[in-house]
Amino acid sequence: MKDIISLIIVFLFPFIVNAQDIPSVSPSAIYVTVEGEEIEDASDGQSAPLQAHFAANPTQLGDYSVRYEWKVWKENAQEELLLHRFDEEIDYTFTSSGSFRVQLYATFILGNDTILWPAEGEENPIMVTISESSLEFPNAISPNGDGIND
Repeated sequence: MKDIISLIIVFLFPFIVNAQDIPSVSPSAIYVTVEGEEIEDASDGQSAPLQAHFAANPTQLGDYSVRYEWKVWKENAQEELLLHRFDEEIDYTFTSSGSFRVQLYATFILGNDTILWPAEGEENPIMVTISESSLEFPNAISPNGDGIND
């Protein structure tokens, strides 16, 4: 009985170890607003221009080589890419209003082993929203502050 258990452990151990060493990425973003404030979420509507820094943050690479692919597009226009880069980290400045998507794809390669991130159909882009700019000013003035148009 001990021999069977030992054989099972010896057989399964490489699979258990390999399952823990699967490479992955954890995309993140840091934005700098017009006022110079650093924020980590721009999905609520920011003002343009909004500077953004996106990082892949790879983990468990081991001996794998990795190929990064970033795509930035305006919502409902994925075929019209605003940016297409192949770096671990990228910078982009959003200068117009609208909703935008930023998606990272990573391909990990080790010999004949290839791992895709995200898995097919599991895309989860970073969302960025830039509000319409508005300029408000009074249509009448009261130079002496009495509220009566002079």
